[in-house]
Amino acid sequence: MDTFLDLASDTFDEDDLVAALKNMSCAPHMVSRLRRWLIPHMDREMHKAYWAYVKAAERLNMPYRATFELEYLESWADYYLHAATAVASDASTLDGAKERTILLTWHHPEAPLLMAKIQSLGALTLIAQEARWMLELMGAGNTLLFRNPSSGISLLKAFRKGQTIACMMDYCYDETVNVKIPFLGYQAATPAGLLMLASRFGYQIDFISYKNNSACIIASTHARNRTAEDLAVWINALLEHEIIAEPTRWLLWPSVDRRWRGVQYEHK
Repeated sequence: MDTFLDLASDTFDEDDLVAALKNMSCAPHMVSRLRRWLIPHMDREMHKAYWAYVKAAERLNMPYRATFELEYLESWADYYLHAATAVASDASTLDGAKERTILLTWHHPEAPLLMAKIQSLGALTLIAQEARWMLELMGAGNTLLFRNPSSGISLLKAFRKGQTIACMMDYCYDETVNVKIPFLGYQAATPAGLLMLASRFGYQIDFISYKNNSACIIASTHARNRTAEDLAVWINALLEHEIIAEPTRWLLWPSVDRRWRGVQYEHK
């Protein structure tokens, strides 16, 4: 096991990991070292990610990537290094973003860099858990813990003001209002509440990603008077395109079975 990070537990805390990396010189060569360090700490996630990837590949007739597991861990290494080094930055590459806009993205290695750019837009970013590094990066008052029962009131106020909203759309919690839409070969629960509000308040939806070392808007659509199902189909198709192009960059492979209908993890 690579011991270049001296963390107390066999299972690491994400905030402790990012804090430790912040205290180190995060040079490019550290990606491979961090990947090696992650192997024993993310062994179960790595194998489950491969299982889900194979399930999707079989349904979509994609060729398997033999180096998937190592490349997947490298993506996580990149993610944590970006989390340790990201700072609030200029968002000029997202010039298309404006009031009454939802910025949708997904869990990829450059997500922390994307968050840093979104922060400069004054957007309200929806988060599922309050990681210290994320709150430090986004700044006080710029995030909303959407799983908090009282968050609905705050979110509704933001929509009424026309505030820019940012969130990840590649996961769906069990308690989330959802619609069943095809995703990576299976019917999948897809969050619907935010899309209903976007339709009600006439928001534009921008799908954003990271290309050529820069944040960019991949596609846009207007949500007024459209159904959540229609918008979810549009979003899942864009997500699929990004994931299929570079499958090892999607960090949520281990949890996609929670969204898929009728699929259970076959642990071996």
